[in-house]
Amino acid sequence: MIKKPFIIIFFLLVALLFSCKKEEVEYNLFLSDNTIQAGQHDSTALFLAFNQPLHIDIQYDSLNLYGEGTLYLDLDLDGVNDLTIHQTTINQANIGLLNGAMPSVFPSLSISSTHAISVAYKTEYYSSATSEDIPAHWIDTINYGTTIDADLNWKNIQNDSMYLWQQNYNLQNFPDLSNGCWFSITEDKYIGIKYNNKYGWIRVNALSNIDPTFISFAIQR
Repeated sequence: MIKKPFIIIFFLLVALLFSCKKEEVEYNLFLSDNTIQAGQHDSTALFLAFNQPLHIDIQYDSLNLYGEGTLYLDLDLDGVNDLTIHQTTINQANIGLLNGAMPSVFPSLSISSTHAISVAYKTEYYSSATSEDIPAHWIDTINYGTTIDADLNWKNIQNDSMYLWQQNYNLQNFPDLSNGCWFSITEDKYIGIKYNNKYGWIRVNALSNIDPTFISFAIQR
């Protein structure tokens, strides 16, 4: 016959065991919450929708051939710019001024920062006359609702830059190099960002690569 004190001790140990497992599961669930979905936000995120989508103001040179412009974003709204968005372009109406020569500046759209900010990217591989499987890294085009977390590929762009797209004028030497993820898209996409170990997104309308607009952004608090 089993004595009552033994039975009581047995059930106490079982209860303690299950309570420890429950705490461990809750802890793991808490860790998995360090995510954000592209285009979505709640009270745990800092969100800003611009009253009017932001455009990049392009200024052309004296020949009205090469143009460039810069746009700045303050992600944490502390009065300090965190991201620099830079665009270069060529006025197609005056491209004849090149007389068939290679442009000195390729049309492009890139992002850089002086802060420790990372962007989600994807890699494509291309070849040249002498090499194969050359990697090209582009800022990824993230779809609405996609989870932005540590599982994406991230590159720190502090004192560096990464392209959304850059037009390939050198098809003779790099015939299979694309113009980048953002060059020919048909709907709004999102840039994945990571700043101070917090994840966020920037909504971009780049249906016209000549005139991309920046609509809103959100980042975890």
